[in-house]
Amino acid sequence: MILRLTTPNKQLVICSASSIVSVQPNLKGSKVTTSNGNFDVLESVEEVFTLWHDSCTNSTNSTNSTNIVAAETTTPITTTTNSTNSVNFSAGVVGDSKVLLINNMPIPVDPSTTSKLFDYCKANEPVLNLFGYWMELYEAQGGEVSMVSAIDLGTLAKVVRTGAIDKAMAVFDWVFKSDHYRAEYLRSKGMVNPAVVVSTTKLNANYALSQQKPLPALPPLSEKASKALKMDFNADGSLRG
Repeated sequence: MILRLTTPNKQLVICSASSIVSVQPNLKGSKVTTSNGNFDVLESVEEVFTLWHDSCTNSTNSTNSTNIVAAETTTPITTTTNSTNSVNFSAGVVGDSKVLLINNMPIPVDPSTTSKLFDYCKANEPVLNLFGYWMELYEAQGGEVSMVSAIDLGTLAKVVRTGAIDKAMAVFDWVFKSDHYRAEYLRSKGMVNPAVVVSTTKLNANYALSQQKPLPALPPLSEKASKALKMDFNADGSLRG
């Protein structure tokens, strides 16, 4: 069972289901007591019990609790963005429950997500990578992802199926970083989720906005006034021309 510790870097920990003694809520999530010690984790009591149950009902090779940096099943993925840099992400699935491993983080999936959609996405590196890219930008703005919604997952799956990954990434950059009035409005209203900004009906329109070059700045009013005052007069005070 993989949990997230309440450490600054949210380090992952593997707990053997058989070693767990009790689970209690605390301010940041829950406290898991095991035969090897106590762990403060970000998952709620309900999430821990769900993972605990899944670990107990499925055959695993878990040993005693061991701190790790990433799950052994994690496969690194490198995606080239519109910039010159590359962004590395990890993707995978934890057990048989609806939990995806994105950016080395186990993220629960909305229970209402259909099995067909989840099965399509859990091993689909482009989908997980695209969500990881959005999550990086979202967290850089102070947000925190605690669950992948079914509608966001479905939207990203549609983006990947239609070959619009580059467009979606450009829109994500635009909505989080641009000073365009529309991007600022969406940020101010918290309307930045994939289902909002790269849905079938919004992707092309937002992509077009992301490609607009800003207009040059208007000259200051004082400069306009000084140009208006530059008039040529004759010796008798009459205006030339």
